[in-house]
Amino acid sequence: MKLLSAYSITVFAAMAAAKLQITLPNTHTEWESGSMESIKWKATDESRNALLSIELLEGSDPNNLNTVTTIAEKIPASSMQSYFNVPNNLKSSKNYSIKLVDDNGEEYYGQTFRLNGGKDTGSKKEQTRTTKPNVASNKEVLQDRASSDSPNVQAAKDSKSSPATSAATSAVDSKAMHKNTGTANAAACASSNLAVFAAMVAAGAMF
Repeated sequence: MKLLSAYSITVFAAMAAAKLQITLPNTHTEWESGSMESIKWKATDESRNALLSIELLEGSDPNNLNTVTTIAEKIPASSMQSYFNVPNNLKSSKNYSIKLVDDNGEEYYGQTFRLNGGKDTGSKKEQTRTTKPNVASNKEVLQDRASSDSPNVQAAKDSKSSPATSAATSAVDSKAMHKNTGTANAAACASSNLAVFAAMVAAGAMF
């Protein structure tokens, strides 16, 4: 025969003589994080006028549970139920329980039950992971920029060298012009001298 824990014996004894008896959740209950769950109890005639606070308990040792959060306060015992929107940040455990406290300070405990807590949505390592730069892509961008700059660079080179080139070309053309002019003048002079010489010969023959 399975032995009951000291906590369970205390709970069942308290339930038998209690003015308030928690009926839900119980040992067959399983809460899910993010869901709306019900809390129910029975109240005797003498406790119906009491105002209750409702607490959620949990602990690794079912005989020594700690308060996790206060679910509600100043709830009329006569309502005999309340609701709890289970947060996503609660851990999973099979040792959750409900405690009712009336306005006289009397405490009433429910049975332990399981609660399935929220799941981790991702590690910090994944969230902080950075992406390495695309070296090939950056290289292509630099090549494109160099190609687009080439016409401008060539134009700048042409513009920079044009005055010197033009000056050199002009100097060569001028020298050639002077040479041609000198040759023409020499030819004309020679032709004139021949004409004079011929005239002198003709004149001598006459005398």
